[in-house]
Amino acid sequence: MINPIEAGIQNTYPELKTISPIEWPNIDVSEVDKEISDGAYAIRLFYFRQIPLLRQIPYLALEVNGRGIWKNSFSRAYYKGMIDIHESRGYYDMFLELRTGVLLSTNPLVSGY
Repeated sequence: MINPIEAGIQNTYPELKTISPIEWPNIDVSEVDKEISDGAYAIRLFYFRQIPLLRQIPYLALEVNGRGIWKNSFSRAYYKGMIDIHESRGYYDMFLELRTGVLLSTNPLVSGY
């Protein structure tokens, strides 16, 4: 299969525009890596500042579950000390550890962040 941009094939849909590689943004990989690192740092710093509030969640979840609202996410909060924050394809793949504010992932591609 040929790449339509390299072959110079024009787009047949008038509302879409195909750009040549010369017009693509010229951003260094190091600049992009720095932006990603800065974003990850900002997220970690946000949750670190919320630790006093995060540590209250297991107790509040236990109280809610005791009042007849039984949910797995509540029991996960007080049994395991983590809460799910992202669901993908029917299962949770991102968790927040409530004691330290660390983000945990079940996806090995993002577990380094």
